Amino acid sequence: MFSNNLTKTILKEMKNIIYLCLLFLSTIAYAQEKPSTLDLKIGLGFGLINIPAYKLENELTKKWNRFFSSSISIGFAVGNGDNYMKSLDVIEGAINGFISPFGNQKKNNFKIGLGLAFIRSNNTRVVYKTEPPFVQVPEEWYALYEERRRNLNIIIDYERCIGKKYLIGARITSQPYFSIIPFLRFGIKL
Repeated sequence: MFSNNLTKTILKEMKNIIYLCLLFLSTIAYAQEKPSTLDLKIGLGFGLINIPAYKLENELTKKWNRFFSSSISIGFAVGNGDNYMKSLDVIEGAINGFISPFGNQKKNNFKIGLGLAFIRSNNTRVVYKTEPPFVQVPEEWYALYEERRRNLNIIIDYERCIGKKYLIGARITSQPYFSIIPFLRFGIKL
Protein backbone atom coordinates (compact mmCIF):
# COMPACT_ATOMS: atom_id res chain seq x y z
CA MET A 1 0.00 0.00 0.00
CA PHE A 2 2.88 2.36 0.81
CA SER A 3 4.33 1.87 -2.67
CA ASN A 4 1.00 2.73 -4.31
CA ASN A 5 0.60 5.96 -2.29
CA LEU A 6 4.18 6.97 -3.07
CA THR A 7 3.57 6.38 -6.76
CA LYS A 8 0.40 8.50 -6.72
CA THR A 9 2.32 11.33 -5.06
CA ILE A 10 5.10 11.09 -7.65
CA LEU A 11 2.56 11.14 -10.50
CA LYS A 12 0.85 14.24 -9.06
CA GLU A 13 4.16 16.07 -8.76
CA MET A 14 5.18 14.98 -12.24
CA LYS A 15 1.88 16.27 -13.65
CA ASN A 16 2.56 19.70 -12.10
CA ILE A 17 6.08 19.76 -13.54
CA ILE A 18 4.75 18.81 -16.98
CA TYR A 19 2.21 21.66 -16.89
CA LEU A 20 4.94 24.14 -15.97
CA CYS A 21 7.23 22.82 -18.73
CA LEU A 22 4.47 23.09 -21.33
CA LEU A 23 3.70 26.63 -20.24
CA PHE A 24 7.38 27.58 -20.40
CA LEU A 25 8.00 25.79 -23.72
CA SER A 26 4.94 27.29 -25.41
CA THR A 27 6.33 30.82 -25.00
CA ILE A 28 9.72 29.72 -26.35
CA ALA A 29 8.09 27.96 -29.31
CA TYR A 30 6.24 31.10 -30.36
CA ALA A 31 9.47 33.13 -30.28
CA GLN A 32 11.18 30.96 -32.92
CA GLU A 33 11.51 32.22 -36.48
CA LYS A 34 12.02 28.84 -38.13
CA PRO A 35 9.83 25.78 -37.42
CA SER A 36 11.51 23.17 -35.26
CA THR A 37 11.68 19.46 -36.02
CA LEU A 38 11.20 18.58 -32.33
CA ASP A 39 7.88 17.67 -30.69
CA LEU A 40 7.14 17.16 -27.00
CA LYS A 41 4.21 14.83 -26.36
CA ILE A 42 2.37 13.69 -23.24
CA GLY A 43 0.27 10.54 -23.37
CA LEU A 44 -2.25 9.06 -20.96
CA GLY A 45 -3.26 5.45 -21.36
CA PHE A 46 -4.95 2.48 -19.77
CA GLY A 47 -4.07 -1.09 -20.58
CA LEU A 48 -2.63 -4.37 -19.44
CA ILE A 49 0.82 -4.56 -17.86
CA ASN A 50 0.38 -8.00 -16.29
CA ILE A 51 -2.64 -6.38 -14.53
CA PRO A 52 -4.84 -3.41 -15.56
CA ALA A 53 -2.80 -0.22 -15.16
CA TYR A 54 -2.80 3.50 -15.93
CA LYS A 55 0.22 4.91 -17.72
CA LEU A 56 1.59 8.42 -18.21
CA GLU A 57 4.22 8.83 -20.93
CA ASN A 58 6.36 11.82 -21.96
CA GLU A 59 8.09 11.72 -25.33
CA LEU A 60 10.49 13.94 -27.26
CA THR A 61 10.38 13.27 -31.03
CA LYS A 62 12.85 14.38 -33.71
CA LYS A 63 11.67 14.37 -37.34
CA TRP A 64 14.58 13.60 -39.66
CA ASN A 65 12.69 13.92 -42.94
CA ARG A 66 9.22 13.34 -44.34
CA PHE A 67 9.38 9.57 -43.74
CA PHE A 68 11.63 8.95 -40.72
CA SER A 69 11.60 10.11 -37.09
CA SER A 70 12.96 8.93 -33.76
CA SER A 71 12.04 9.51 -30.14
CA ILE A 72 13.05 9.04 -26.54
CA SER A 73 10.42 8.62 -23.88
CA ILE A 74 9.88 7.99 -20.21
CA GLY A 75 6.73 6.44 -18.80
CA PHE A 76 5.22 5.70 -15.42
CA ALA A 77 2.47 3.15 -14.77
CA VAL A 78 0.49 2.12 -11.69
CA GLY A 79 -2.09 -0.59 -11.25
CA ASN A 80 -4.09 -2.42 -8.61
CA GLY A 81 -4.67 -6.04 -9.30
CA ASP A 82 -6.57 -9.12 -8.39
CA ASN A 83 -6.29 -11.77 -5.71
CA TYR A 84 -2.79 -12.82 -6.75
CA MET A 85 -1.01 -9.61 -7.80
CA LYS A 86 -2.07 -6.75 -5.54
CA SER A 87 -0.19 -3.76 -7.02
CA LEU A 88 2.22 -2.81 -9.77
CA ASP A 89 4.51 0.20 -10.28
CA VAL A 90 6.48 0.56 -13.52
CA ILE A 91 9.09 3.05 -14.73
CA GLU A 92 10.02 2.71 -18.40
CA GLY A 93 12.48 4.49 -20.66
CA ALA A 94 12.44 3.87 -24.40
CA ILE A 95 14.29 4.70 -27.61
CA ASN A 96 12.09 4.36 -30.71
CA GLY A 97 12.43 4.70 -34.48
CA PHE A 98 9.45 5.42 -36.75
CA ILE A 99 8.60 5.26 -40.42
CA SER A 100 5.67 7.19 -41.91
CA PRO A 101 4.56 4.95 -44.81
CA PHE A 102 2.41 7.72 -46.35
CA GLY A 103 4.84 10.51 -45.50
CA ASN A 104 4.34 13.18 -42.89
CA GLN A 105 1.78 15.54 -44.43
CA LYS A 106 2.31 18.10 -41.62
CA LYS A 107 -1.42 17.97 -40.72
CA ASN A 108 -1.70 14.18 -40.40
CA ASN A 109 1.02 11.69 -39.62
CA PHE A 110 0.54 7.92 -39.42
CA LYS A 111 3.65 6.15 -38.09
CA ILE A 112 4.76 2.60 -37.41
CA GLY A 113 7.69 2.13 -35.08
CA LEU A 114 10.03 -0.22 -33.27
CA GLY A 115 12.11 0.51 -30.24
CA LEU A 116 13.94 -0.73 -27.21
CA ALA A 117 12.38 -0.28 -23.76
CA PHE A 118 14.18 -0.39 -20.43
CA ILE A 119 11.70 -1.41 -17.75
CA ARG A 120 11.86 -1.46 -13.95
CA SER A 121 8.78 -2.80 -12.21
CA ASN A 122 7.80 -3.48 -8.62
CA ASN A 123 4.82 -5.63 -7.84
CA THR A 124 3.28 -6.98 -4.69
CA ARG A 125 2.07 -10.56 -4.84
CA VAL A 126 0.23 -12.80 -2.42
CA VAL A 127 2.57 -15.65 -1.49
CA TYR A 128 0.49 -17.30 1.22
CA LYS A 129 -3.21 -17.11 1.96
CA THR A 130 -5.37 -18.76 4.61
CA GLU A 131 -9.16 -18.77 4.55
CA PRO A 132 -11.98 -20.17 6.66
CA PRO A 133 -12.83 -22.96 7.58
CA PHE A 134 -9.14 -23.73 8.22
CA VAL A 135 -8.55 -20.62 10.34
CA GLN A 136 -10.73 -18.16 12.25
CA VAL A 137 -9.20 -15.01 10.73
CA PRO A 138 -8.11 -14.97 7.06
CA GLU A 139 -4.47 -14.02 6.49
CA GLU A 140 -2.45 -12.98 3.46
CA TRP A 141 1.33 -12.77 3.29
CA TYR A 142 2.85 -10.57 0.63
CA ALA A 143 6.16 -10.41 -1.18
CA LEU A 144 7.58 -7.50 -3.15
CA TYR A 145 9.15 -8.47 -6.48
CA GLU A 146 11.43 -6.17 -8.45
CA GLU A 147 12.10 -6.84 -12.12
CA ARG A 148 14.44 -5.13 -14.55
CA ARG A 149 14.20 -6.03 -18.20
CA ARG A 150 14.70 -4.84 -21.73
CA ASN A 151 11.89 -5.34 -24.18
CA LEU A 152 10.94 -4.59 -27.77
CA ASN A 153 8.34 -1.85 -28.44
CA ILE A 154 5.97 -2.28 -31.36
CA ILE A 155 4.13 0.99 -31.96
CA ILE A 156 1.29 2.23 -34.17
CA ASP A 157 0.87 6.00 -33.88
CA TYR A 158 -1.37 8.65 -35.43
CA GLU A 159 -1.06 12.37 -34.79
CA ARG A 160 -2.92 15.38 -36.10
CA CYS A 161 -1.69 18.97 -36.02
CA ILE A 162 -4.03 21.59 -34.55
CA GLY A 163 -3.00 25.06 -35.61
CA LYS A 164 0.73 25.57 -36.03
CA LYS A 165 2.04 24.38 -32.67
CA TYR A 166 -0.23 21.76 -31.08
CA LEU A 167 -0.73 18.04 -31.72
CA ILE A 168 -3.30 15.47 -30.67
CA GLY A 169 -3.11 11.80 -31.41
CA ALA A 170 -3.58 8.19 -30.49
CA ARG A 171 -1.06 5.41 -30.03
CA ILE A 172 -1.08 1.70 -29.39
CA THR A 173 2.09 0.32 -27.83
CA SER A 174 2.71 -3.40 -27.46
CA GLN A 175 5.57 -5.20 -25.82
CA PRO A 176 5.65 -8.96 -26.43
CA TYR A 177 4.78 -10.97 -23.30
CA PHE A 178 4.35 -7.80 -21.22
CA SER A 179 1.76 -5.17 -22.18
CA ILE A 180 -0.66 -3.64 -24.65
CA ILE A 181 -1.57 -0.02 -23.97
CA PRO A 182 -3.65 2.41 -26.05
CA PHE A 183 -2.89 6.12 -25.46
CA LEU A 184 -4.51 9.45 -26.09
CA ARG A 185 -1.77 12.02 -26.58
CA PHE A 186 -1.29 15.78 -26.55
CA GLY A 187 1.81 17.49 -27.89
CA ILE A 188 3.48 20.78 -28.68
CA LYS A 189 5.94 21.52 -31.47
CA LEU A 190 9.07 23.06 -30.00
